[in-house]
Amino acid sequence: MMKARIYTKFLGLVWLALFSGSVMAEGLVDSLVSQLGVTEAQASGGAGAMLSMAQDSLGDSDWSSLTSYIPEATDLASGVDLSNFTGDMGTSALGDVGSMLGGADLGQLANVASAFESLGLSPDMIAQFSPVILEYLKGQGGTDLVGKLTSLWTP
Repeated sequence: MMKARIYTKFLGLVWLALFSGSVMAEGLVDSLVSQLGVTEAQASGGAGAMLSMAQDSLGDSDWSSLTSYIPEATDLASGVDLSNFTGDMGTSALGDVGSMLGGADLGQLANVASAFESLGLSPDMIAQFSPVILEYLKGQGGTDLVGKLTSLWTP
């Protein structure tokens, strides 16, 4: 049952990569593929998971700014529902710990890690995706959001 659920999640992320990410997000996805050596599906799905977390965590104004710098962010993020992914630990407990420490929402990061695993990526790859996405954002003029996203994606 667990394998079937993971397989279904993986297929959803692959669909996102093939039918929305590869067309809409060539710049960001290509950067991830070339710099990290991941597949296009992994790049689209991983970026989608991280951007979905950003969409859930940033205020409307900041998300609007992010999508003005990276228009494909909406398509990537909308293809990943992080509530479908749960880490092995309770996500609400992790979120509470992260909030107490003033850092990232660890529950959300656990869900992103689960999404990465469903793509065949190690959760450690989040730390490799983050600087590539942030550099891409800076290159598009979004330096004002780098600090907020760094806080979101760093435990």
